[in-house]
Amino acid sequence: DLKRHNRDVVDDLGSCDAVLFDLDDTLLDGEVAWQAGLARLLARCPAIEPAKARSAWDTAFQQYFPRFLSGELTYSEHQAARMRSWADLLSVAMPAGTELDWFGYYLAGYQAGWIAYPDVAPCLAALAGGGLRLGVITNGDSIQQRDKIAALALTDMFDVVVAAADIGEIGRAHV
Repeated sequence: DLKRHNRDVVDDLGSCDAVLFDLDDTLLDGEVAWQAGLARLLARCPAIEPAKARSAWDTAFQQYFPRFLSGELTYSEHQAARMRSWADLLSVAMPAGTELDWFGYYLAGYQAGWIAYPDVAPCLAALAGGGLRLGVITNGDSIQQRDKIAALALTDMFDVVVAAADIGEIGRAHV
């Protein structure tokens, strides 16, 4: 029973005062969001096989997102580079200079796919009900991460939300 489990978890926290959460793939179902984004993008090029599109998307992400996190690329530069890489890997005809427009198609679907895992709200309510302060620490873009929290209707649940860039750092948070 989820309610009993959540109560047990709160009881086991002892002297803990706060709990920090990652956002993507912890509170937000990233797989659903990515699939929705790719579906929107593939509507522009229906001849591309979805499995190949996903593989190319993963490759482009792995190639360029770390460069954003390290500060080598800005957020929009990494978006354009990911889109160009994806198109090149799949031989999609994408005119030069339209990468951010194409990324916008992906982003619209991705945002439409922002949903929380089903156990998030009850878990947060149980923790907050047990007197714990809650926060989010994330390495994503600060504005986008806060938009995700708002879209999930979780803004009021958190005492603090910190993206690495908020504290002068770009990169994966290490706590």
